[in-house]
Amino acid sequence: MMILETRTAVYAMIVALVASTIAFSINFALLRPAFRSFRKLSAASRKIAQGEFDETLEINGPFETKAMAEDFNEMARRLDSMFKQIREGEQDRKDLIANLSHDIKTPMASIRSFSEALLDDLVTDEADKRQYIRTIHRETIRLNHLVDELMQVTEIDRQEHPLKITRIWLDSLIVHVLQTFDAQLKREHRDVRVRVRADIASFYGDFNIICRILYNLIENALKFSDPGTDVEIEVQSDLDTIRFHVKDYGMGIPQEEQDKIFARLYRIEKSRNIKHGGSGLGLHIARSLAELLGGTLTVVSKPGDGSTFTLSVPDRQHG
Repeated sequence: MMILETRTAVYAMIVALVASTIAFSINFALLRPAFRSFRKLSAASRKIAQGEFDETLEINGPFETKAMAEDFNEMARRLDSMFKQIREGEQDRKDLIANLSHDIKTPMASIRSFSEALLDDLVTDEADKRQYIRTIHRETIRLNHLVDELMQVTEIDRQEHPLKITRIWLDSLIVHVLQTFDAQLKREHRDVRVRVRADIASFYGDFNIICRILYNLIENALKFSDPGTDVEIEVQSDLDTIRFHVKDYGMGIPQEEQDKIFARLYRIEKSRNIKHGGSGLGLHIARSLAELLGGTLTVVSKPGDGSTFTLSVPDRQHG
């Protein structure tokens, strides 16, 4: 009886061992793809941790592991996109600082050299003294303009431009903007021809923001056209939209550059920067402010035939 029980126990152990072996073999066969998947996941995670966000998982297996791989890949794509934006933003800020630093050096050098010449009595002729003082004044205005543009960009980036909607009378708006250019227009023998439809007397919007946009557009028109040529401003209305067209008869813009000119720090014909100056921020600021108003800023241009910039903004009379 004892021998039978022992034999039975041995048989039972053998059967259990065989069953365990079979079960392990089946489980190993089933789980091996999962183990491979986890190894791939571990390797990909290490690369992600090292900043290699373009890493993707390619896993063939059960639904759960495929879903896991898809979620991982989506996470990697979002991380890649986010860090690209951060890097681009950092580079953009570095470029902004570098360009503005370069732009500031020229007027600062002029102010210093001319003021030192005056202080050291190196200039005795009264006409020359007045010319030196005019140069210092002009370069000071240029510096203030650069600082103003930088502050505008900072406010836009921080979204610190709460709208102040008021009724805007077109005649007051245009006079307010043009009086800034009065001295330059006289000096360069130019006229600004203004055409406003008789039925458009006023509209509702942010006076200061629209002034800033028009200022930038007129400044740009004067900068890239020759003395003696006119600038045209036409105001139209279409339902609840007010359109300002600012046209110059200057150098024009090649088709391939027309989308780029609104980018921050972009400058047309970089070799002509010495002649035209500027930070390359004016049109970027103008379009950003137009979008802040819920409007648009576009350009139609042909090289040698001038440019027409069109600012379209909603009439906010009803909110």
